[in-house]
Amino acid sequence: MNQYLYIWYQSPGITEAADNLWFEELKNIGYECGIFTVRGVVFPNISDLTINNLLSENYTTQYLQRRFTRNGRNYIGNFMTYDVFFQDLRLVNNYDGVDGLTNSFAAAIWAVEIIMEWTITRGRRIHFFNPMQNASFQSVLGQAPNYNPQALFYGLILANVVNHYSPYIIRPTMTAGTSSSIKVYYLDYWSYFGVLIINKDTNTSASGNVAVTMSDKTGLHCLYVSASSLSATSGFTFAGYNFIPGTSQPQGLFKQFEYQPDSSGVYQVAVNYSQMVFCRTMNTAVNYRTFPRWNKLS
Repeated sequence: MNQYLYIWYQSPGITEAADNLWFEELKNIGYECGIFTVRGVVFPNISDLTINNLLSENYTTQYLQRRFTRNGRNYIGNFMTYDVFFQDLRLVNNYDGVDGLTNSFAAAIWAVEIIMEWTITRGRRIHFFNPMQNASFQSVLGQAPNYNPQALFYGLILANVVNHYSPYIIRPTMTAGTSSSIKVYYLDYWSYFGVLIINKDTNTSASGNVAVTMSDKTGLHCLYVSASSLSATSGFTFAGYNFIPGTSQPQGLFKQFEYQPDSSGVYQVAVNYSQMVFCRTMNTAVNYRTFPRWNKLS
């Protein structure tokens, strides 16, 4: 039996200031080296970093388009053939970050959304900036040796759970009247369905039900990632858990919620202000490859 050892060598990554010729060599570097690495600073001007901008697609979907467009040419089409990694992705280009912003729940939402959009483009890994030597407001894990997981940590856990088993991701059809601040991703895991719902509305009264229509009527299991507000820098929960310094053991009790379709066959999923919700169908014994791949949410 043949056994192989794969070793990844990653360069520091191409910065935004790098010569455009690096991107012209993407194919050659990808072919010869296996991966093409870049660095990214989403808010080069710290004054642009606000709660509203963290929630704006201008700094997720559109940022990725800008990052990989040079001299009018977009290189994202190459991602289907060559592995492109973010060796270092950070919100602001300093060690400290910005208290109340880079460590806010809005930053956790930003992290989830940019990972989903990066996955849709067929980008590969993202290494988020994670300073640990000294205290930093844009650290994922917090300062060594005790660590205190920050908002970004909760977002990355959710993104990892959602992308487990590499689902086929689409942006569902949003029916008339849907809030533009509700971001939804439909997930086809081949043997079950899922849906990720992100409430980005800055109105503290923005709570209610999201109507989810899908062909599987066996029920949904949903877990919630929550905070008291979009600007909160502590008090986060992931499926009832929270994380504290000095231990990797989650605190609290695991919580998930079950939804059954209503009389019209629609799931009414409750989504509160400052929440993200991940749901998956209960029936995992069906081969959905033969099912239509679409979904409508409102």
